[in-house]
Amino acid sequence: MLKQENTGLIVIDIQGKLARLVQDSETVISNCEKLISGAKVLGLPIIFLEQNPDKLGATVPELSTLLAPQTPITKFTFNLWGRTSIHG
Repeated sequence: MLKQENTGLIVIDIQGKLARLVQDSETVISNCEKLISGAKVLGLPIIFLEQNPDKLGATVPELSTLLAPQTPITKFTFNLWGRTSIHG
């Protein structure tokens, strides 16, 4: 069972024009808005990541507004598992 002390939300690579190209993108983004809002209400930690934002664009405004003032973790590989730290 999920518990507040061991649960969080990670928002990954919902950015730029690519976010608008996925099938039913508005529903995907709307569902992410709901997840972020719910996590905030529950007091869960939230982190978000962006894949090479200089090339792919920033997190879509609908989500980045909800996530402010937090800043995204920038990554340049599609595999986060090899990192020793996700902070920076």
